[in-house]
Amino acid sequence: CRTVTPTVPEAVAVPVTLKIGVIDPLCRKSACSCVSEAAKREYEGMVAVLAKQDGIALEMEYFEEPMLLSRALNAGRLDGMIGKVTTCGRYARTAKRDFVRLADIAKPTGEVGLRGVFITFKDSPVKTLADVPGHVLGLGYPEDTEKVDLPLAVLQAQGLEVPPGQRRQFFDCKSAALALMENRADVAVISDYALEYGCIVVVGDPDDFQVIGRTDDQIPFTSFYVDAAKVPASVHARLGAALLSMRGGQVPEGMFSTGWFKPMPWPANYRQP
Repeated sequence: CRTVTPTVPEAVAVPVTLKIGVIDPLCRKSACSCVSEAAKREYEGMVAVLAKQDGIALEMEYFEEPMLLSRALNAGRLDGMIGKVTTCGRYARTAKRDFVRLADIAKPTGEVGLRGVFITFKDSPVKTLADVPGHVLGLGYPEDTEKVDLPLAVLQAQGLEVPPGQRRQFFDCKSAALALMENRADVAVISDYALEYGCIVVVGDPDDFQVIGRTDDQIPFTSFYVDAAKVPASVHARLGAALLSMRGGQVPEGMFSTGWFKPMPWPANYRQP
């Protein structure tokens, strides 16, 4: 996947319709059903604005399961997608399709990046990162950069080593948090949004966990992509410019965000999944 720099659209634009797959973890219609109350984002307002002001009609298809998005991409049904960069990038490459990132949507706090967060269950003897060696560390799958590469870099920078035999892989943040509660791990790394908006709320009260550290580096979180082969460059520019105008007081209703921003570069020190 690539990024593009939107330019000012033409004064007169031909109406266009794009089919967009949504797998945004903060969107009510694509988040895990168990966290629908925490995931508050809705795209209907944005869709209405784009149709009225820019002549761009978006037909949104929502996916809770990543594999369903993958099948849609492989079938060539989608012109674009909105979702977690690590997820969308992985499945775009699997489908052998060239997507470009037009814009990143910010969290409700205004941040566009994603960090890993080290957490332990309450009353754990692991109180700081210096306590991690000698304990079982829960990480994500290899493609989960914020839950593998970034936290391991933090530990390495502090001269802390957790051998592979003391590391465990967990499919998602919910599984990692549950492992802490069941004493199958002593410390775990989850995505930073999971404590407040993610699946961890179905495992226990976020106050049951304590944060003992965060990754220094961050990666892009959620982006809007379009297919470089199916969508003309002029539409890239037009849609990208329209998205980037949606910030501050111009954010459509229901976005649960401070707006869209230029794509955050992938950090050079880490492999892109």
